[in-house]
Amino acid sequence: MIINNDIFGEIASIISSVFIVSANLEYILKVRNKEVAPRLASWSIWTVATLVGAISTALDHQLPATIFGIILAVTNGTVVFFGWRDGDRKLTRLDYFAILIGTLGIILLSSAIVFPGSIPLIAVVISTIVTDVIAFIPTYINALKGNELPGPYVKYAIASALIICAANFSEILGIIYPFYIFFSCSFAAWLSMRKQNQLFSKKLGRSRFVRRLKR
Repeated sequence: MIINNDIFGEIASIISSVFIVSANLEYILKVRNKEVAPRLASWSIWTVATLVGAISTALDHQLPATIFGIILAVTNGTVVFFGWRDGDRKLTRLDYFAILIGTLGIILLSSAIVFPGSIPLIAVVISTIVTDVIAFIPTYINALKGNELPGPYVKYAIASALIICAANFSEILGIIYPFYIFFSCSFAAWLSMRKQNQLFSKKLGRSRFVRRLKR
C-alpha cells in the first residue's frame, strides 16, 4: 500500500501538529522554569505509548496518524526531559499496571517488526490505547476536582479531529488512535469546563450574597 500523501492530509497533519504543540507549550515552559512538577510516571507512559502507536501506524503506511503520534510522543517526551530532575516520581498501582500493558505493547510491536505478519498491528494499537487510558485516569480525577484547564484538551480534540478527517477510513489503524484521543480529550475538556462553571457559579453566588448584605 502507498502512503496516503495527498494535499489535504499534509495540511491537516501540519495544522494538527500546531494544535498539539500549542496545547503543551505553556506547560512545557512551566516545567522548564520549575513552576510545576509533572508526574513523571504518567508523562513517561504517554511518551512510550504514543511512540509505539506512531510506529504501528507507520508500519501500516498511515501518514497523518503517524505524524500525529510522533508529535504527541515528542511533546510528551519534552515534558519528561525538562521535568526529570524535579518531577513527581511517585508510582501508584495504576502506574504499574500501565507499565505492564505498555511493556506488552512494546513486545508485540517488536514481534511485528522482526516477524512481519506474525502480530496484527491492531493488537499493538489497542495495547497502546489501554496503556494511555490507565495513565489518563488521574487527569480525569483532577478535572473532576477543577484542577485541570479545558484549553489544552480542546486543542488535542481539534488536532485529532483533523487527523480523522484526513485519514483513510478503509484502514482502521489510521483512525482508531485519533478517535480515542478525540473522545478522551473531549471528555476531559467537558469535565473540566463543567467543574469550572460550577466553581464560577458558586463564586458568583457568594459575591451577590455579599453585595446584598452590604446593602
